[in-house]
Amino acid sequence: MASIPERQTSKAAGWSRRTAAFSAVLLLTVFVGHRFDLVETPVFLWVLGIVALLAALALLFAGFAFTRLWNFGDLGGRDLTVGALLALLVLAPFGVAAYWATIYPPLRDISTDFDDPPALDVSDRTKDMNVLSPSTSGEQRLQTETYPHAATICRSRLSWMPSRPCSTGAIGILPNRIRTSEGKAR
Repeated sequence: MASIPERQTSKAAGWSRRTAAFSAVLLLTVFVGHRFDLVETPVFLWVLGIVALLAALALLFAGFAFTRLWNFGDLGGRDLTVGALLALLVLAPFGVAAYWATIYPPLRDISTDFDDPPALDVSDRTKDMNVLSPSTSGEQRLQTETYPHAATICRSRLSWMPSRPCSTGAIGILPNRIRTSEGKAR
């Protein structure tokens, strides 16, 4: 009598789940660390690259596991599914960022006034930061084509400015009144 071989468990499915889970935890950790200024931006960007590579590797493991599952009937469908879904969830922000990079123009600054741009506070700049330079005429034209209402929005907000200075307890500014933190109008 011929014996039926026992079904094997796909090792790639387990590695897919582990790698995807690690990339998700690493993404959350570095995001929270950067949000609370515990991780500097260059390190944050390097770790984001590692996270993307780990998630892509998890998808690769999931692909190998799926072929083993489909062709040989290996076990590990749950690990395969969890690994693939976690990897896709981790890669979703990268996909959104890539989409935004393709639909928005490559501008480094948006200005509401090209003739007299507002002064930036440069007191806490370090030597590692990019050098500030005025926008070129091509960048100004590109901004005007892409964001035609940027200057008019700024001008309409300036007309809303109160005629008297705000007190230290002011939260919201209305055209003729100032609301304090207690909600009372003065």
